[in-house]
Amino acid sequence: MVKENIKNVIFMGDSLTWGGSWQQWFPDYRIHNFGVCGEKTSQIIERLDDAILLEPDVLFMMMGINDLGDGLAVDDIMTNWKALVEQVENALPNTQVVVQSLLPVNTNLFCNPRVTAEKILNVNKELRRFSEMKMLSFIDLYPLFVDHAEMLNETVTKDGLHLNDNGYELWQEKLESFFKQNDI
Repeated sequence: MVKENIKNVIFMGDSLTWGGSWQQWFPDYRIHNFGVCGEKTSQIIERLDDAILLEPDVLFMMMGINDLGDGLAVDDIMTNWKALVEQVENALPNTQVVVQSLLPVNTNLFCNPRVTAEKILNVNKELRRFSEMKMLSFIDLYPLFVDHAEMLNETVTKDGLHLNDNGYELWQEKLESFFKQNDI
């Protein structure tokens, strides 16, 4: 029996998104993984049209950690986020945009002095504020992954930035709950 009205879902972001087995985890949906390793918000803007052509019902977005790594200011990251969302809203007014927070990093394993817990938390605060203002769904993943020292828990990472299987399992469980709560 063929399921009618399969939802078209896009995951858009950087290497963290790229590493997810989204179709395997959510087999009842038509999943498109638009994660690209090393991408910054400005690069994601450049390729957003490819995602728009697929007319997703739901667009999950997580991006900004690579921008911080390059020294981009929080305000500039948010300018790019706003441009992305505006472009989606103009092209696909019925698409549900889901903003996901940045994850912490573990500075014992990943060393980039530009990427600090304070900056990540500032981006997340602005993402939450922007999501509330635009009435977008916001998923705060940060608390699931942070340890007592405000770093990415070593049990969920390979290198202090990227997730291992345990980390992806946490993310998957959070999204499963979101899918159920929002009848996606």
